[in-house]
Order: sequence, then structure tokens, then C-alpha cells
Amino acid sequence: MASGMFFIQRLKTLLGKLWIYIDSRGEVVMKINNILKSLGIFSLLVALFLFAIGILATMIQKKRVSVSGIFSLLLITIFMIFLAPYVYFPDRNLDLKKYAVLQRTDLSFASSDIDPLKWYAIYEAYGFGVDSRFNQKTIPDVEWCTLDLEHHTYIVSFGREIEKISYNIWDSEKPPILDLGASFKIGNVTFKGENDPTKVFVYETDKVRVDHYMP
Repeated sequence: MASGMFFIQRLKTLLGKLWIYIDSRGEVVMKINNILKSLGIFSLLVALFLFAIGILATMIQKKRVSVSGIFSLLLITIFMIFLAPYVYFPDRNLDLKKYAVLQRTDLSFASSDIDPLKWYAIYEAYGFGVDSRFNQKTIPDVEWCTLDLEHHTYIVSFGREIEKISYNIWDSEKPPILDLGASFKIGNVTFKGENDPTKVFVYETDKVRVDHYMP
């Protein structure tokens, strides 16, 4: 009996330490949360698929194609296509290609629009013009290169090279799904090398709305 109580007490202590460790690592909790949300979306997709099969089976059984049935199948299909990307919960890595290395000519110039500790994305906002956290015109000591925003997103890093940028479909500026995909995904950056304030690194990637988190 005493040994059983000792075992239970030890187990409670270990579980308590494990929870403190997990709770201290918000990233771990966030990943677990993302997995659970993806499983929820998968369950919903299965339910919608079975519901669509039921509608189709009913029309076949009655040997009659109804307008309401076709309309329901169309709505379900559109909804499933919209939700399908949220089943994939692992982080995605941007395929970064170094596009240009620009030189700063006046290091005494400071702009309130940039923070050397952050990276910045430049992308087209659904055909309504350029969207970015900083304005290139406010940094006149850099001769900016031409950007193909119709087909690509560009990442700008002041002073530091970027090794990789990852993002998760569940981590976005606004609540995912409810934002209808309109808000950008929050990227996580890994830098490499030493800081060189004379350089501005520009990277090209696929046309993805990803940017740094700004609380």
C-alpha cells in the first residue's frame, strides 16, 4: 500500500514537472494546439464528405436530379476545398532565393519605419497594390531593385542574412478561417552570419502572404 502511494506521488510530481516544462515553452503548446485544430478540421471534412455521399445516394435512389441537391453538393465541395489546406498542421518552409544584396550609403540615416531586428515582406495584396510594413521611399540611401510582385513575394532583411523562414497555416495575423484567408501568416525567421549594417538582403520566394509578427 505504501509503495503504491509512493508511486502515485512520484507520478504526480513527474506530471507536474512535465506540465511546467510544456507551459514554459509556448511554442510546444501552440504546436499541440495546431495539431488538435487540424484534427478537428479533418473530422469536419469527413462528416461533410459522408453528408455529400448521402445526398448523392438519395438522388440516385430516387432517379431524379434535384436543383437543391446539386446546389448543396456544390456548396459542400467549395467549403471542403477551402478547409482542406488546414488539415496539414506541420510548419512550412519558404523556398528562399537570394535576389539581391544592396548597399546602404548613409548609415547615419535612421528611419522610424524599419527595425534592424526584424525582417520585412513585400507582396501584392490581391491585386490592390503593394502591401508591406515599411515604405521603400522612406529609406533613400538604398538603390532599390525592381520587384516582380505579380508572381513573387520578397523578403527584406537589414544587415543580416536569413537562413530560413517557416510559417504555420494556423498562425495568422487574424483568426484563421474566419479571416477568409485575407490576413498574412506569421513567419518565424532563423538568421545566419554576423550583422553587417551596410547591407540589405533581398530574397525572392513564392507568392505567399507571410510577414513578421507585430504585437
